Amino acid sequence: MAKKKLKIQADSFPGIDAVCKIYNENKGLVHASNIITKVNNTTGSEKYRIRDGKLKRLVSAYWEYLKGQLELVTEIVDYRQNVLSPDNKDLINGCIEKRVMLLNKYYDSFAEIGIEGDGDEFYDSRSKIRSTILEEFMFLLFKEFVESLTQNGNKKVLKNGSTKAYSNLYFTAPDINDFVCEPSIQINTKNQDYAIYREVEIGLKGSHIKPQKAAIPILAIENKTYLDKTMLEGAIATAEKIKMGAPYSVFVVVTETYAVDNSVDPVYSRIDQIYVLRKCKEEDRSKNEVKVDVVQNMFWFVIERLMRPWSEVGEKVKKGFII
Repeated sequence: MAKKKLKIQADSFPGIDAVCKIYNENKGLVHASNIITKVNNTTGSEKYRIRDGKLKRLVSAYWEYLKGQLELVTEIVDYRQNVLSPDNKDLINGCIEKRVMLLNKYYDSFAEIGIEGDGDEFYDSRSKIRSTILEEFMFLLFKEFVESLTQNGNKKVLKNGSTKAYSNLYFTAPDINDFVCEPSIQINTKNQDYAIYREVEIGLKGSHIKPQKAAIPILAIENKTYLDKTMLEGAIATAEKIKMGAPYSVFVVVTETYAVDNSVDPVYSRIDQIYVLRKCKEEDRSKNEVKVDVVQNMFWFVIERLMRPWSEVGEKVKKGFII
């Protein structure tokens, strides 16, 4: 992913230069990327004067938020060593509580600035300026965990952030002659808002066709500002595809609010869990902040699933059941 460069005078948007530098070292900061792009697209036009003024205020609020998030570290060197001990869990839970406090404060600032809406003085919802806040928060939440597991010499194996996650592959050729002489493979992927994954190369032995890269997820998260029935059906379909290609992966949906009728129960799906951060329906979003306990429960659900043995068929045979 290419480095971001500022196309405007940095002093016209205080804090944007520092945000840009930090983003270039942490490409998972998708909200930072979104803001930098919008700052670079400012023209100084009178038509967008109000919107540009709001953007300047947002940059300032975001820089304070980002500094606070990056200062929060537990200094646990390796999550594989006693991460589930009471002391370490207390340490991490305390850190998560502070992260959520910062998140709620930034959401409040975002709402107060009023940068998203309809008309020339706003950015509309298609700009993803608000939705990327939660996507980026997932990166910040799991960043230390991922970094603790990537110590393979000096080589970082696991990556995290938005990606095109592997779902399946199939063999292809234009005709029977090509299949005999030079078959190829086609890899299908699904866009994920956030994932922890490892990149691998997949190819055919003896083939002259260059191997293709694939991102194999161990965690896939769908982030939503709100979750309605159509979005839920889409997430169910995505979970099915991701689990087919990566059966040991964890697939969760993280949404601020829930807009699905209570008669619809997603228990039949391959989604491992759905977390409603504000514990409310969409119409009550402004009355409820992101809840600390929901974020903590989500974090530990993921960590415990990933840290336990993935396949113990031999041991399960002794117990009399396999799955």
